[in-house]
Amino acid sequence: MNEWAPRFREPIYEFNATVDQMAESASIGQIEVADGDLGDSLSFEIKNTDLVHIDSNGRLFFHNKTVVKREMMFLVVAKDTGVPPR
Repeated sequence: MNEWAPRFREPIYEFNATVDQMAESASIGQIEVADGDLGDSLSFEIKNTDLVHIDSNGRLFFHNKTVVKREMMFLVVAKDTGVPPR
């Protein structure tokens, strides 16, 4: 039974990335999500940009090392592996 939906630690996340982080493909931040159901794994998806990707641990990375935007906003969706998924 899947009683709990994934919950983000913060309602909004804000990160600042340096040129060095972009050049080194370093993580620019991490999204923290928890799920109250034992045994559930979480997956992440970014909905409205292809400039950033997120790994299975919630760490954010730039896809392209030449991103020149000064500010970006995007939506991260977390889904669990419970039945049914939430």
